[in-house]
Order: sequence, then C-alpha cells, then structure tokens
Amino acid sequence: MVVFFDKYTDNVEKLQETMQCLGQDVRIAVLKDDGFLPDNVLSPFEFFTYRGGQKEFAERDLFYNFIKLPEFWEVRLTGQTGGIFDMGCEKAKIYFREPAEKRNVQRVEWHMEDGWVYKIDYYNKYALKYASEFPDADGTVESRVFYSDKNQEMVAEQPVNGRIVLLDHSIVKKIFDSRADFITYYLKEAGLGEECALFVQEEKTLKDLGLSSGKGKMWAGVLFSDQGLLNKYTGTGLMNGSRFYRIPRHYRVNHARSEAMILTASD
Repeated sequence: MVVFFDKYTDNVEKLQETMQCLGQDVRIAVLKDDGFLPDNVLSPFEFFTYRGGQKEFAERDLFYNFIKLPEFWEVRLTGQTGGIFDMGCEKAKIYFREPAEKRNVQRVEWHMEDGWVYKIDYYNKYALKYASEFPDADGTVESRVFYSDKNQEMVAEQPVNGRIVLLDHSIVKKIFDSRADFITYYLKEAGLGEECALFVQEEKTLKDLGLSSGKGKMWAGVLFSDQGLLNKYTGTGLMNGSRFYRIPRHYRVNHARSEAMILTASD
C-alpha cells in the first residue's frame, strides 16, 4: 500500500514507525515536494519530472555564487538573504536553506520594481532548479511548473482549478482535471498497485483532492491527525476516515515491585 501525505512532516516518521510496530510494510508518497525529500519517500511530481533519472544524480548544495545568470549580472549578499542585480538594480532575492550561514540556495524570488514577486524558482537537493511558481499581483499562485535536469518543462499545475498537465518537449501528453485523477495515473505508471491511503494534515487537502465531492471513495482509508478535520470529512457521508494514533517504538519500562500501599475508608 502507498500512503499519500499532503506534505512532509514528522507525521510521516510517526506513521512509518507505527506500521513497523504492526509488522506492515507501506510506502510513503508526498504531494507537496519541497525538493529535499528523503530517498525513501516518493513524489509523483519527481517521478514524471525525472522518470527515474535522479538515481544518477549526486546530492549536493548550490552555493549562491553558482546560480546561472545572464552575462554581466551579479549576486550580492544583503544581510540574511542574497540579491541578483543588473546594472545596480535588484532583480531578485535569494533565500537560503538552513543553516543560512552556509549560503546554500533554497529559492529565488524574482520581483518587479514595485515589489511584485512574479516568479519563484525552487532548487532541490541535486542543486537543480526543479520548479517555478508564478503568483499574481495578490500573491496567489496561478501556475506551477516542474523541470527536468535539462530545464525542460515536464509537469504544469494550475492550483486554482486543480488541473495538471504532463509535457514532453513543450508538447501536451496528458491532461488531468483533478489531483485525484493524476494520482490514479501515477500509481499505474509507477507500478505501485491500486491500493492507496491518504493522510490528511490540512483542511486545504480536503478541497484539493475533492474529498467532499465523491473522490474520497478512491482511498482505501483516510487518516487524520486532527479530530476536527475528521469530523468535517465524516460529515460529508464518507465512512472510510479514521483518527491516527501513533504506536511508539519503545514503551517506558514498568519496574514492577512487590511493595503495595492499600488505602481504605475508615474512621
């Protein structure tokens, strides 16, 4: 079985630990890929972006001085962040991964003179630009694009309407009208079988995956870390939701002793 998480948190490790205690083997997939997922965690977007080629990549950091720029542009340190400049005019801000003092790039936010951030480039553990987001003037992300190691657009997502498009050399290969349809196709293409479960950590996930409109039936089970979210889910009439309770790997040792204290009610 594959268990999908909306994003990578400590709940992933808690679930893995619990399933190991129960003697069950599950695979973990994360829908919001930040580019630095552990090797044993799957990502549908990485799968369609690299098609397994990432196994040949070496993990390395991207020092801010090595960002690819147009000729004569420059980078500078500006306090806790960096900046990209052209003829003395700042074009983008560079944000670093923790620990920030190592100056390794996590994302670059490109902005207009009025401060509008119109594009955000994200870099991953292979020092590659793996995704870009394109916000509108209000900061709402209108589209998100994932790139191959050759900087070719491979996957495009429109968060506003949930549509996802697979590309090949800028040619549309397949269109999905929802994330649920995209996940179903991913399971088939990756050879992961049809049985899958979902771990919900945010209310937004209920909407993104259409769980309130019948799409919840595709999941063998839907786990919740929050009772309030579970109540909202079951309130739609779907009955495959349950609360997740962690089983710890180690229990505190109970040092049983022969002494006892007896309390009685007496005059």
